[in-house]
Amino acid sequence: MTMTTTTTADRITALEAERRGAIRRYLHALVELAAPLAILVAADAELRAAVYAAGSAPPPGPDVRTLAAECLLGAAAPLRPHISFCTAESARWAAEELRNR
Repeated sequence: MTMTTTTTADRITALEAERRGAIRRYLHALVELAAPLAILVAADAELRAAVYAAGSAPPPGPDVRTLAAECLLGAAAPLRPHISFCTAESARWAAEELRNR
């Protein structure tokens, strides 16, 4: 093996290890995100039901679940070519809307 081949092979090995670590962290983050998302969805659904039961209407605009989904898609920006229905602008807008709720 030449020095260049060894260097290239070492680099590939290092990049594969880095990718494996990133995959583990990504999957862990998804697991960690599941609980607060479940709480958010349940709380928003219950709140909306209570508001309707009281004869009121929820605030105008998209519900918190829709905004949270847009934020999640915005956070997945590096995957955007595979999630073509979310734009950076819509993700920023949704995050701002959620902050104001």
